[in-house]
This record gives sequence, C-alpha cells and structure tokens, in this order.
Amino acid sequence: MLETMAQLLNGFQHDLGNVSVEIDELQRASISMNQSLKNRKQLTGELDQFIKQIVLDPQFIVDLCEGDINESWQKLLRILNRKIQACEFLSTQPHTQNTFSIKYMSSILEKLKWKAICRVREFLLYRVLSLRKPKTNVQIIQQSVLIKYKHSSQFLVEFAPKYALEIKNVYVETLNAIFLHYIKAYSTSLSKLQIDIATKYDLIGMQDSSFSQIRRKTFGGGNSGVFSLTVSDGKTERSSLLDNLQEAPAIVPHIAQEKGQKYPYEFLFRSLNHMFLDTVSSEYLFSREFFEGLDPSLIIHGIFANIIVFLISELELYLSNCYDVLGLYIMMTVNYHNRMKMKKRRITHLHSYLERVDSLICDRFKVVFQMNVDSVKQTLASSLSATDTRPHYITRRYTEFVASLSILYIQYPTDHEDLVKTQLEQLRNYMENLIAKLGLALPKKQRTVFLISNYDLITSILEEKRIHPAELNSFKGLHSTAVKLFVEEELMTYYEPFIQFIKHSESETNPNLAIMERLAKDFSSSFRSVIEQMSSDVINYFSNFRTGTEILSQVLTQLAMYYSRFEEVIKRSFKNANELRKDIVSISTLKFEIQKRIQHYSL
Repeated sequence: MLETMAQLLNGFQHDLGNVSVEIDELQRASISMNQSLKNRKQLTGELDQFIKQIVLDPQFIVDLCEGDINESWQKLLRILNRKIQACEFLSTQPHTQNTFSIKYMSSILEKLKWKAICRVREFLLYRVLSLRKPKTNVQIIQQSVLIKYKHSSQFLVEFAPKYALEIKNVYVETLNAIFLHYIKAYSTSLSKLQIDIATKYDLIGMQDSSFSQIRRKTFGGGNSGVFSLTVSDGKTERSSLLDNLQEAPAIVPHIAQEKGQKYPYEFLFRSLNHMFLDTVSSEYLFSREFFEGLDPSLIIHGIFANIIVFLISELELYLSNCYDVLGLYIMMTVNYHNRMKMKKRRITHLHSYLERVDSLICDRFKVVFQMNVDSVKQTLASSLSATDTRPHYITRRYTEFVASLSILYIQYPTDHEDLVKTQLEQLRNYMENLIAKLGLALPKKQRTVFLISNYDLITSILEEKRIHPAELNSFKGLHSTAVKLFVEEELMTYYEPFIQFIKHSESETNPNLAIMERLAKDFSSSFRSVIEQMSSDVINYFSNFRTGTEILSQVLTQLAMYYSRFEEVIKRSFKNANELRKDIVSISTLKFEIQKRIQHYSL
C-alpha cells in the first residue's frame, strides 16, 4: 500500500515538473509575442509617419500645378516646402536613404518644386511690374497684396536664389523709378510755395543804401523774417515748425496753393525729408519681411541711391544762394531730429545721407554767419556814425537776430549749440565796438545817451523774450556802466562846482567855509527848479519811458547821496552847524521832493 502511494506521489511530482516547464515556455512565448507586437506597433507608427511625410495627395499636385495663386495657394507652397525638407532629411537617414519610395518621391518633389518656382517667378514678376501702372499707390499694394505672398518670395530665396535676385532687381528698379518720380514731383510742387526771405544784402552790418531799397521794392515788407522769427506776412512764426516736429503732417501742395499759403524754405525742407524718411522706413520694414533671406540694406540702397543724389543736389543748389541764418539753424534742428528719429527706429541706412545733409547746412551756416560778422567789421571800419541818440538800425537788426537765434538754440537744443555760442560771441565783440564807435560823432552827453539807448534796446528785448544768453549779461554790464556815467554827467551839468567841492573837501581838513556856505545857499534856493529841469531832460533824452524813469531815479538818488555827503562836510567844518542849517534845505526835504518827482513819472 505504501509502495503504491509512493509511486503515485512520484507521478504527481513528475507531472508538476512538466507543468512548470510548460509555464516557462508559455512565459517566453508571451514575452516574445509582446515584443513582436511592440515592434510591429513601432514599425506601424514610423511607417505611418514616413508615409505622411512623403506621400502626396493627387489633388494637392493638381492644385499646386494648376490652381490660382492666392492666399490658399500659399498654404500648398508651405506644405510642399515641408515635404521637400522631410524627404531631404529622410534621404540622409541610414534606414531610409536607399529605399525606393524616397528615391521616387524625391524625383516627384523635385519636379513639383521647379513647377512651383516657375509659377511663383511669373506671378511675382507680374505683381511687381503692375506697380508701374500710372496712379498706383505703391504702399497700399505692398501692404494689401504683395505682403500676402511673402512665402512665395521666401520660397524662391530658399530654392531658387537666382530667380529671387531677379525678382529683387526688378522690384528695386521699379521702386527706384516710382519713388524718384514722386520725390521730384513733390519737390517741384513745394518749390512753388516758397517765400524768399533773405538776399546777400540782408546782413546785420549792411548800411542803408540803394541795395536795401531795391530789396524792399522786390520782396516788400523790408527784411522782416531775416533777423526775426516772424515772416513778413505776419502769419508765419518760423519757430512754430519746431514745436510739433514729429507729429505735424507734411505740407500738401495743392491744398496750400488753394489757400494761398506760402512758407519759408525750412518748412518745405522738413516736409520733403519727412516724406522721404517715412517712405524709406516703410520700405525697409516691407523689404525685410517680403525678401526675408536677402540683405535689406542692398534693397534700400538700390531703391533710394538716385533719390539721395537728387535730394543732395537740390539742397546744394538752394544752399549756394541761401543767406538766411535763422532758416539754416532751423534746418539743422530739423535734420538733428530726423537723425534721432531714424536712430530710434533702428534704421541706419540713411546715416550717411543725414550726416551729409548736416555737414552741408552747418558749413553754409558758418559761411553766412561769418558774412554777417564781416558786415559789422566793415561798418566798423567805415565812416558811418550816429546822427541822433535813438537806437541805431544796425543795433535793431542785431538785437532781433540775437533774440531769434537764442530762442532757437536754447528752446530747441541740438548738437550745434557750442558752434552757435562761439559765433554769437564773435559777433557780440564786434557789435560792442561798433556801438561805441557810432556814438563818437555825438557830443559827450548825447554819446552816453546813445550808448544807453542801444544797450537798453538789446537788454530789454532779450529779457522780454525770457531768454538769458551770454549777450544779455554782457550788455547789461555795459548798460550799467553807461548809466553811471550819464548820472555823473547829468549832475555835473547843473552841480559841477557843488560836486567838485564835495570831492575835494572830503579829503581836506580845512575846506573853504565861505564857498561852502555859498554853495549851500545856492543849492537850497534852486534845487526844486533844477530837479524839475533834470527830470524833463532825462525823460526827453530816452524814447523808452520806462528806461527814462529808471535813470531819473538813479540821477536823483545820486544827487541825494551827494547832498548827504555835503552835510557831513558841514558838520565836520562848522562848530555850530545848526546856524547854517537854518538857511539851507534839509536832507529829508530834498528826499521828499525827489520821491515826489519819481512818483510823478511812475504813475
């Protein structure tokens, strides 16, 4: 019984061993089947991706070869581009490079590529050449039509650079002709709106002669606008151009003509360059996007090189006969802001042009400014002299000129500020000498009045304009010195013995008491009439009532100071000064009369 059970158990053990072996075999088979499934899935995925990358829908081929070139067609071109790139990549991979499908599809894609290239070339040439039609708005066509086909242009740049350059060259040639025509036509229209401001005779030191008379007859209104910022028509303030330089629209010639508007040249210069710079900026942005892959600098240069030559030649022609210093400085300011504008836009292609413009204007500015300086030098060496005490006409020109130019360089600074200050300093030195020389022909007191009148004109106008150039401080000093001299001269006219006695007696220990007493009594008996006479003289001397009143105040104040010093001499010289004081006027009475007289003219 036990033997039977042992055999039965051994049989079970053997059977279990076989089951274990079968399980191991099934596990190995399962693993193998899972790996095979995984490999098949991976292969299916890769094969599916491979097929998607290179397979072409027949309808795609038909549409690409025969469909209308429009915005939808651009999508086909992008798909073709991706297919070509995918096929080129797969042809370099070890497991696909020698496959029949890759070789076959490469040949198909090559044919489609050249078909697309030919169609794109013809289409873009047609579109570019259509810009040559009369009255075509180039920028609208660029933004509404051409820019939609930028992928076509980029396709040529990538796969047919030769044709891309052909399109670019035709485009450059077309735009060059169109823009050159526009610029020339606009420049011609603007020239009809120009106001003639200055001639070679409109210089600060130019003496009144037949030349200035001829000019007034020719242009009218004298030389208004030559030395001031207000043009002779009274409507145009020249500095207004700089107040809204960046946002002000360009001049529209036909509208300006209908309204009868005229402008100084700097307004026309600003409008012409404003249009030119905006055209270049717009063209640069378009070319950089449409011809991506090509150098936009070469495109911009090709389009605008001839235009730049034209603009420079027109500017040189104008500058050769320009004698308008203020206009030249405004043009320098406009060009300075143009340079800053293009720098802010990060468009450097016009740097050499703008620097050339700046150099031309700056050089002419120096020449014309020096002509004004030389005119003052020549007048300084001439026999010209003042005939009365009123401000001289040369001083009036100089004052208007300095005030106008100072307003420009202080309120609208540029990188030429040091140049202007140097030129003004040179001119100021000659003007100081000229004003002094012009007054030499006048009697002594009238000469002093002449100096004060001229210095006062200069300082009052500069202060009225609320500007403080170096010229203001310089002429203020000269004005103050001349006023002090006049005060002494005026007092000497009526009180020379009195003043001389005071000056000598202050340094003497024993002054002449008889003379002192006589002078004191004479002063007391006549001081009211003398004050009245001096007041009348001073007010009549100066055409500017404010200036006359201020100087009268200084004259009378100085008189009171002299009398106060005289009283001190009396105190020191007379043991009993109170007896003499009974017969002479007191300082308080004198000051009261002086204050009353000053208030009379201040009302």
